Amino acid sequence: MPASKVSVVLPCLNEKDNIVPLVRRILALLPPPREVLVVDDDSPDGTADAVRLEFSGHPEVRLLVRAGGRGLASALRYGIALASGDIVAWMDCDFSMPPERLAALVAAVRDGSCDAAVGSRFAAGGVDRRLGCRSLVLVVQAVLSLIISRLAMLLLRRRLRDWTSGFIAVRRDALTQSSLRGDFGEYFIVLVNSLLDRGCRVRELPYEFGLRRHGASKIAGSLGGLFRRGPKYVLAVLDCLPPRKWTQRP
Repeated sequence: MPASKVSVVLPCLNEKDNIVPLVRRILALLPPPREVLVVDDDSPDGTADAVRLEFSGHPEVRLLVRAGGRGLASALRYGIALASGDIVAWMDCDFSMPPERLAALVAAVRDGSCDAAVGSRFAAGGVDRRLGCRSLVLVVQAVLSLIISRLAMLLLRRRLRDWTSGFIAVRRDALTQSSLRGDFGEYFIVLVNSLLDRGCRVRELPYEFGLRRHGASKIAGSLGGLFRRGPKYVLAVLDCLPPRKWTQRP
């Protein structure tokens, strides 16, 4: 039986210095059949031009520029809608998520051992390098990610450890129109909970989350920005809670 085709969706904004080496590495690591879809939100730094220059005419690399488009979750929805693979995977474009682990996630879904493989910083063997860096903003990012994940585990009563991962390979037919609901990273909470609710086999694979190679973080450039985004993640967890069943006393 031929291997399932995988579509790697790379949502990016101002990643000119990262995107070309990342796509090269993905192509070197992932066995065919595969395709890479670069979804660029009309980056002013020349990200799209860098992709065109390097991969113009490449049969396995597609550049999708969204003029005026903004937002991580909407970029993913856009790319997934145009993907042709039986498996869809995505990751950050700054090398904080190692392409080598992407290959492991895809392999886990391809061999049928799970319906979705999630890269996990908090599973046994996982590491978040932001916790040891000198940037207060990055340390707070890491701590908030851990707190949100622990909150989701507690309230949703799930064993999954990394609820804000954003690093995944999943069978295309396991995704639904509402799976990627949200604006930014909170979509991942809704997605994984939806998969688990529908009985999909979700497996966590540990990985080392590193620091970005080039450019600035799109998550938040200040502590204020982090705390403004934080409530959306909490609301996403609460939105996943099952409806409370009230009982009347006789």
